[in-house]
Parts: sequence; structure tokens; C-alpha cells
Amino acid sequence: MNRHLVLLGLVATSLLLLEACCGAPAALADDTAVSLADGKLSLTAPAGWTKKEPKFAGIVMFEFAAPAAEGDQTDGRVTVGPAGGGIEANQQRWLGQFVQPDGSKTEDHAVRQEKKVAGCTVHLLDISGTYMAPRFAPGGGGKLPDQRLRVAVIDAGERGIYYIRLSGPQKTVAKHAADFDKMIDGLTAK
Repeated sequence: MNRHLVLLGLVATSLLLLEACCGAPAALADDTAVSLADGKLSLTAPAGWTKKEPKFAGIVMFEFAAPAAEGDQTDGRVTVGPAGGGIEANQQRWLGQFVQPDGSKTEDHAVRQEKKVAGCTVHLLDISGTYMAPRFAPGGGGKLPDQRLRVAVIDAGERGIYYIRLSGPQKTVAKHAADFDKMIDGLTAK
């Protein structure tokens, strides 16, 4: 048992010396970094989100799991990628993916905002309702009640247009709303 403690101590000391000398190991440092536009834009995901392999490479550049709120069965899904097709067209598509339990128009319940961050125009959209997941979506698609989508579309001019989506059960998205906002507000541009 003493040999195991000595070995554990040596490993811990080696890691501390490595970090002091060279900085945090790259695998740890890169878990929250989001670099867009060939490094001209950057964001930092919250430490509590788990980086995942994107399910749809090319459309999704970065993907994270935002841990489920108490009582929810699924994690929130955070995706980041290029927003082709224009800002309004994307917002209309996202609005069309939701229906309201009372049959009213989703657009009448959605919240749209616009703000400037790091010289970029950020278009925010917040939608709640029943998500009509396409069949290619994780889980195979279908009606998912009590869902919420928060999405930021970053218009960075000639550097490109990018989206950041936080989607999932309403309680889970609400749990991570402040972290999502902090990530967007932390956008830096070179």
C-alpha cells in the first residue's frame, strides 16, 4: 500500500511540475475552447459542459452536453457551427421546428433580441414548446414536449456567420441559460 501512495505522489508531483513549467496539458486546456473563423473569433464554453464528438461533422463544428436538470431525463445539447442560408431563414426554420400545445403560432411566443458583442451583431432567439425533431435527429425524431431552444447567431461580417444552439428540456435549458449568456458575452474577436 505504501508503494502505491509513493507512486501516486510521484505522478501528482510530476503533473504539477509539468503544469507549472508548461501550462495546463493541452487536452484539459482545449475542452472549453471554441475557435471560429480560423481563430479570429473565440468563445469559452462553461467548465460544467462536456465536450463531445459532433454528430454531424461539417454542419456542427463543436458539440457539448449540458448536464440535465433534476428530474429531466436528457442532457441539453449545445452545438456550434457555420450558419449558412442567412439569419432570418435560419430563425424561421428553427421557429418552424416548434409547435405550441394550444395551437397558437410559435413566433408569437418566441423572444428575439439583438446586441453587439466584440464588434459583431448577435441575434438571439428563445423558443419553447413541443419540438418536432426531424427523423435524422439524435433519438430518431418525433414530438418532444416541454422543450426549449436558445440560439445565438453571430454575424461577424467578412469573418462569417456562426450559430450557437442550446436545446433540450425546458428545465435543463433554463438551468444553463446564464452560462449560455456568459459564453456569448465572452466572445472575443481579433
